[in-house]
Amino acid sequence: MIGTAFMDRSANNIQGSYCNIIRVIFSNISDVLCSQVDKKIFSHINIEKATRICNMLKTEDKNRSLYAEMLLRTELCFRLGLKNVDLSFCYDRNNKPSVSNDDKIHFSISHSGEYIVVAFDDHPLGVDVEAVKDFSAVRIANHFFTSNEIEELKKTSGYDLNKKFCELWTRKECYGKLTGLGLLLPLDSYSFIKIEPTVYSVLDKEDEKKQYYCTTHSINDDYIISACYSMKRPVVFNEISCIEIMELFMKLI
Repeated sequence: MIGTAFMDRSANNIQGSYCNIIRVIFSNISDVLCSQVDKKIFSHINIEKATRICNMLKTEDKNRSLYAEMLLRTELCFRLGLKNVDLSFCYDRNNKPSVSNDDKIHFSISHSGEYIVVAFDDHPLGVDVEAVKDFSAVRIANHFFTSNEIEELKKTSGYDLNKKFCELWTRKECYGKLTGLGLLLPLDSYSFIKIEPTVYSVLDKEDEKKQYYCTTHSINDDYIISACYSMKRPVVFNEISCIEIMELFMKLI
């Protein structure tokens, strides 16, 4: 589905294209991950973000953050019908960013390894992506997960164990992002109940009245993306190439 994230975006159909769906856009940026960072791009993002990226020690971290920022701004420009220079952001007390131009647009960013992900909704949400690898899963789970989650992990081994752990971890990360509390929220204070093949409801022991949901998506069995949201509706995953991100962003500056 390369490029489908930004196809068919005329002024007449933009509003309809976002109704009742949560959009998660991801990109494999392995081709540019170790490339020299294009410093010209920094003049087209806010000074604080540009400074933070410039101060990162690793080139890979700089490119992950820079391409995620370009992807975010490109999608926001399409949604709002704005040029990049007109975008404005503000931050809450937990330093969670939002769009000053339209308080009905919510987004969340994540990146790991070769992938960057940005998710969008008209209600608060969180997203997380992680590579499936050897996590010392059971040892970590014993310290942080619920007893039921630990038992479920112990039923598997090898790749299946690492994948299941990665699925759980991304769900917990994205729920923390949604609430704005991150890892300040104890990981064993909430769990997930499967209600559809890839959809889970969140059971929070601190507030059982909360209605949150989580969808998990696998990329070639190598990476896991999870998105957490408050309104139950379809979650659409779109992939776009890093070349397209750069091309589309350059048209908006």
